[in-house]
Amino acid sequence: MDAAPPGCETKFFKLENTACVFGKCVYDASHIMNQSDKTRILQQIAAIDAMERGKLSSYSFKERAGVSGPYHKLQYWRDGKNHTRYVSEAELPALEVALAGHARYRQLTEQYADLIIEETRQSIAGFKKKRVRRRSAWPRKKKSNG
Repeated sequence: MDAAPPGCETKFFKLENTACVFGKCVYDASHIMNQSDKTRILQQIAAIDAMERGKLSSYSFKERAGVSGPYHKLQYWRDGKNHTRYVSEAELPALEVALAGHARYRQLTEQYADLIIEETRQSIAGFKKKRVRRRSAWPRKKKSNG
């Protein structure tokens, strides 16, 4: 078999984050996008100053005449038990900020996990994609000893 003329060779090789096919190279920047996204998310998580778990509820007593209200309580689950903490009116604004901080934290960690999971799946899929030489459906001809 003759060698292909210069410039007509079929080349396929993969360098780190670069794929070259038929002499054309394409740089894969998806890992940079994910890296910058991951860094941005981690920075946003680090910027959360206050967090509190739980649910804030307001309630009042209809039976008690002349008692000021509403009252507030924070309920949260810890160590397999439901806990309740009563919250004063003075604590309320700071607690609402802390609850919002925890909600933001959960949202950001979910986004971060999604990025890591996607990278893991791409990595695993890259290992799976081995080129398998398919056999032709045509019968193979025997070589002659001539």
